[in-house]
Amino acid sequence: GFKRLAHITGPEYINISKDRIAGYEDAHKAAQIPIEDSLLVKSGFGYHDGRLGLQKLMNLSIPPDAIFCATDQISLGLYAEAKQRSISIPGQLGIASFAVDQIHSLLTPSVTTIRQVGFEMGSIAAQLCISQIESDSEHYKPQREVISTDLIIRQSSVNTPIGPSVSRPFMVEKGDTFTDLIYIY
Repeated sequence: GFKRLAHITGPEYINISKDRIAGYEDAHKAAQIPIEDSLLVKSGFGYHDGRLGLQKLMNLSIPPDAIFCATDQISLGLYAEAKQRSISIPGQLGIASFAVDQIHSLLTPSVTTIRQVGFEMGSIAAQLCISQIESDSEHYKPQREVISTDLIIRQSSVNTPIGPSVSRPFMVEKGDTFTDLIYIY
């Protein structure tokens, strides 16, 4: 497996970035892998941030062997930069990302993603807002909804002794491990 996992995340003041950094740190602790500050790149959420993030990480004396991206735009920028630098995916670098867009399945090699259900998240958030507006209560209690997501394992994170896997993607069972939270305050 991969031993030097980096994370390119968004701005630290945004809750989703805080949550993803916490998840990154928790996974390292659970696997008893020391956390190296140099492998955590705090950036924006865009395509250019992915390119710059990979440039920064590849300039380390010991670069990462895998990178987890906070957004699909970051991962697409990282992917383009890796291709431009002739970095073999997943041979030299594994890639995984949170994603809303299906574009990752069309890349060669395809990119492992944690699929987010943006439409469902928006729908639930709207329903919670409408319920609050229509309620007679002056004392609103914050609500929390948990939405399951899917881990879609693709070629960018599967490296075997005979080369990258070319089998089709498969879905891991929905469960409590990968979730998106909607908070309404």
